[in-house]
Amino acid sequence: MSATPRRAWFVWGVGVVAYAVAVFQRTSRGVATHRFGVNATVLSTFAVAQLLVYAAMQIPVGVLVDRLGARVVIAVGALVMACGQAMLAITLAASGALLARVLVGAGDAMTSSACYDWCRPGSRSVRSRWSPS
Repeated sequence: MSATPRRAWFVWGVGVVAYAVAVFQRTSRGVATHRFGVNATVLSTFAVAQLLVYAAMQIPVGVLVDRLGARVVIAVGALVMACGQAMLAITLAASGALLARVLVGAGDAMTSSACYDWCRPGSRSVRSRWSPS
């Protein structure tokens, strides 16, 4: 296997791992009930806030992917998700946890949309330039 296909698989693998982390973070709110002492209503607010941000970010993130490329948007999205998860780890209040979930939703939207771009035929992505047709 030549260097170009190996590099393409590596870059694609990084995108897949970033996307998998995004998917796992969508469901990482189970301990919030015990940690923050919240009921199911507040817990569901965390999930809804994250999904609303995810949905609202789809078009702006698509524009960013077209302008900056998938690699940049995946990196920024992963950083935003990491900041959200770090904030969730250190916050002691439910309001801080809600803001953390908003950050995770924004990073999730960036990572997911950019990974979807890699699968789109004819995209400017690494996959379309390096992978065989």
